Amino acid sequence: RPPVAMLYSLSDMIATQTLDRTMNYAHGSAHGQCLMFTYLAGTMLQQPFMPVVEEDVIDGTLAAHHQAVILCSIRHLDPAVVTALEAFAAGGGLVLLAGDCTVAIQGAVALGVPHPRLPDEDTPRYQQIVAEKKWAELTPFQTVTKFLQAATPLTKAIQAQLDRAGIKPILESDAAGIVATRHAEGDIEYLFAVNATADPAAVSNRNAMLPATATLALPAAGKSVYDAMQGGRAKAKAKYQFGPGQMRVFALTRRPIGGVSVATPAVTHDLTQTQAPITLRVAAALLDDRGGILSGSAPLRIRVLDPQGATRYDLHRA
Repeated sequence: RPPVAMLYSLSDMIATQTLDRTMNYAHGSAHGQCLMFTYLAGTMLQQPFMPVVEEDVIDGTLAAHHQAVILCSIRHLDPAVVTALEAFAAGGGLVLLAGDCTVAIQGAVALGVPHPRLPDEDTPRYQQIVAEKKWAELTPFQTVTKFLQAATPLTKAIQAQLDRAGIKPILESDAAGIVATRHAEGDIEYLFAVNATADPAAVSNRNAMLPATATLALPAAGKSVYDAMQGGRAKAKAKYQFGPGQMRVFALTRRPIGGVSVATPAVTHDLTQTQAPITLRVAAALLDDRGGILSGSAPLRIRVLDPQGATRYDLHRA
């Protein structure tokens, strides 16, 4: 799991609804809105923040799997959650208070950044559109660029605290528009880098994006790096061209890939079956350069050829 979590608080949602019964959706509350901007801040930092709930805090899941947790404009927490968060902080965990958090947690660090708001949210024109519920007319005020502007102060404050705690991003990019995600299992981990560079000139398309050039540095010490999209080796640090929305995927293995070992296929005939009366079972293992097995998920292609060389089965699965 990623080192940084952010708390989705049912306690705060219920407390908010007791004060205003029209609050029927999370995104309408201050907590829900701040969660969105906090998640966006993580994408700008190449830090995938994982949502956790209050049960994860109480039962020790947070302490077992994460180094830090961010609380987003939370005004009320169940006392048991507060106690668990204080124990997490006392044990070396980092508790960050983002937005307008008023709940008191001993050992927590206040980021000192007010609740994020869109740049034009307080203008008469914006408020008039909301009052008249003409949602389509909000497009120029709700582009990705506007959301990034609103999240920037929070992004800088979070980065300063994570840097101080030694919590590094999953990859380093000199372009802020590169969003990074990590999937890992066994001996293989994948780093996904997606270009989400916003177009500041866009006013009619909320999600308009631009091409980007980014130098990416991967945490590849002691590992072998591969281009999981094109195949072959990749450099731990290199400059890449990205089209709008383009994704690049890198595979990092604990040992170099040596090859694939395929077991002897087994053919089974059962002509009493109406479906697949003849079946073929195969097994294969991904090997390192010394003949040992590499565990994890790897893209593969299986082709079955008949004695004449014709392809009878072709599976390509990532």
